[in-house]
Amino acid sequence: MTAPQSRHSHDRLFATLRPLIKLDARRLVVLVALVLAVIDRRTSVLNSLKTHVHLPGTPEVRKQRLKRFVRCQLPDHLLIHLVIPLLPEGDIELTLDRTNWKFGLLDINFLILGVYWNGVSLPLLWTLLPHSGNSNHVERCALLDRFLAEFRLYNKTYQIIGLLADREFFGKPWFKFLRRRKIPICIRLKSDTRVNGKPISLRFQHMKPGQAWSHSAYRVSVYGVKVCLAACLTPAGQMLYLATACVVPERALAQYARRWGAECLHQALKGRGLHLEDTHLVHPERLSVLLTVLSVALIWCCLTGELHAEEVEIKILKHGRAEKSLFRHGLDAIQEAIKTLGDGTLERFAELFAVCIPWKTRVQLSRNPF
Repeated sequence: MTAPQSRHSHDRLFATLRPLIKLDARRLVVLVALVLAVIDRRTSVLNSLKTHVHLPGTPEVRKQRLKRFVRCQLPDHLLIHLVIPLLPEGDIELTLDRTNWKFGLLDINFLILGVYWNGVSLPLLWTLLPHSGNSNHVERCALLDRFLAEFRLYNKTYQIIGLLADREFFGKPWFKFLRRRKIPICIRLKSDTRVNGKPISLRFQHMKPGQAWSHSAYRVSVYGVKVCLAACLTPAGQMLYLATACVVPERALAQYARRWGAECLHQALKGRGLHLEDTHLVHPERLSVLLTVLSVALIWCCLTGELHAEEVEIKILKHGRAEKSLFRHGLDAIQEAIKTLGDGTLERFAELFAVCIPWKTRVQLSRNPF
């Protein structure tokens, strides 16, 4: 990419993000430069990115500027107000999951709240757990409350119809918290979970592979909360039990299947995408800033993948799955656009963030491109 084109692409992305991300202009310049460099090089190592970010100065000067940037404190709500307006108005489903890795003997353990969108969970908010292993209910409740404090702005437009989570997210205080916050659940249960005093496995002993069944005629008590149960014996012979607000078992199981979007998010952030785990950062605040940068890059790739799939169809393999995800489709498209000289493709992709801007502003932006 030539210097003039690099400058123009950077400026286009900067101008599109500026109304959406409330940051000091100098910090936003660095964030945009990092997003472009992270996608181009597919690495999160600052020492490697210093020679690829479009910033003035020598590589050493750029490295010091990147280090100062990751030491800054970004707004807690930055991604919430970037992601939520991307979603179609109406029902939304939240996902909650952890992603973790080791740096030497240190455990890095993120608890990430996301929202399901087109096969992937888009990150909204997270907390870096000060320990390895599962989160506790205090950490989960604090994370949800941080989100709900900002989500109040969207209550008239969006309705949360489910929190999708795996079987590590259990317990009476946690379930009661979700009931108080009026968040419907779709959470997998362990086989020894007590339901009205008996293990849940005893209620679904005679199921056949592929069969879906539920206690939908009446609600049962799970961790002190009245819920419906749904269960399925997978073709592999594994039982899946759900605590859900949905009375139709097939619908509840289909909803829980969308929890896989959280796994797709982790794959995109880590080894199959932007290689978050390669960073040498260990300080919680700096890791959080880096994750914000990678999240903006991931969201841009997903938006681009959706647009690019309309122009270049994603191949469906024999087993019925897509050859690549929307994220990977968009990542490849942006990388190719970075290498292409002067055809305006990268600038067109940058404008996809304009969908976050209120409708009247989007009309003005489309009529008055700079």
